[in-house]
Amino acid sequence: LLGFSLSLFMSCEKDLDVESENAYDISADQQYSTPQGYKQALAGVYGNLSLTGTSGPGSSFLEGIDAGTSQFARCLWYLQDLTTDEAVWSYENDEGVRELQRNIWTSNNPILLGMYSRTMAEVAFANDYLRQSTPDKLSSRGITNATDVANINDYRNEVKVLRAYSYYVMMDLFGKAPMLTEGDPLDYSGPEYSRQQLFNFVESELNAVMSSLKPARTNEYGRLDRVMAKMILAKM
Repeated sequence: LLGFSLSLFMSCEKDLDVESENAYDISADQQYSTPQGYKQALAGVYGNLSLTGTSGPGSSFLEGIDAGTSQFARCLWYLQDLTTDEAVWSYENDEGVRELQRNIWTSNNPILLGMYSRTMAEVAFANDYLRQSTPDKLSSRGITNATDVANINDYRNEVKVLRAYSYYVMMDLFGKAPMLTEGDPLDYSGPEYSRQQLFNFVESELNAVMSSLKPARTNEYGRLDRVMAKMILAKM
């Protein structure tokens, strides 16, 4: 006991000064140190709606969820079409498909879990991007060129639309979701929003950025424009 007590007072000041051996594992200050870094991070927010991980099609950064049951578009199609008479899938060996197609799913269905997790991960990515791209953050990182600042503001508006779209999907599929924004601390569970509250949030967010979005077909290929926001409102 004495030896253990003494060990608590031993200095370990340098023990935690470690550097990652992974060249791709960088800090936020490193990632967002240049205007190009902000555009690369923007690609990550978009990419979550297509990719499952960064190490190939079998990788997933969602712990405990298989990549095959957490790809955004795939899960969205499963939940919106296989659960109706619009489609019949002849191959039911993939986990979760049979239950959805026969309308006998439970809350443990892996495709439901994958869709929920992937969509809320998109909210998390969007929130972090918005935290990292405030005027104060840009100024502190020496990003003051007017063109660079304007471009990053465009990125921010697009990210807000992607977050609004994510909450539209949560509203459509689940009827409720935890509400999290860039103003909330990390590891915060957030209050549960009802379908009506989600509707109001999405509508307000889209209308707030609508005039700042690029007109139809004028943005860089692969990036959203004003029509994306209008599409979500129309579907609502």
